[in-house]
Amino acid sequence: EAPSIEFDRDNRSVIAQGNGARVSTVLVQIDKSGRALPVTITCDRLSYIDSDRKVHFEGNVIARGGDATISSQQMDAILFPAGSNEGSAKMPDAAGRLDRIVAEGQVVITQPSRRATGDKLVYTVAADSFVLTGGPPSILDAERGKITGDSLTFYKRDDRVLVEGRETSPTTTTVRVAR
Repeated sequence: EAPSIEFDRDNRSVIAQGNGARVSTVLVQIDKSGRALPVTITCDRLSYIDSDRKVHFEGNVIARGGDATISSQQMDAILFPAGSNEGSAKMPDAAGRLDRIVAEGQVVITQPSRRATGDKLVYTVAADSFVLTGGPPSILDAERGKITGDSLTFYKRDDRVLVEGRETSPTTTTVRVAR
């Protein structure tokens, strides 16, 4: 949905622009139980080339799905190949089915009990994992405190966080202690 949409049938591509309004699209994410969940993405400009199976979003991008929201300056949504059954044998076609998201520029991930920030994010649907780098990345958990490192890998459905650091950028954890 957009005020201006250009279709190129020969190249199988689309360009949608907001021209002051927002561009909006809905993709599908398949959860572990095989249910199709909508992922609504809004931005200022969208481009899609079918042969690449990649939707590129620019300008104030916000992706909302399930219990997580991702915002960034730009984002690529990589879709499963057309006709693919990867990710779920219950779905007959992969049209619009999300494989992964790569977001860059002032990335913020918001979940009910935590908020993470960084410069680059790779979210993989199959693993339900977020890999956040740059900035340096950090996660603020309302109950457990703040974690900062060179790279943070965390999972959507549980509290696991893999933290990587370097000698020049050590990992730090600030833990809240109940009195």
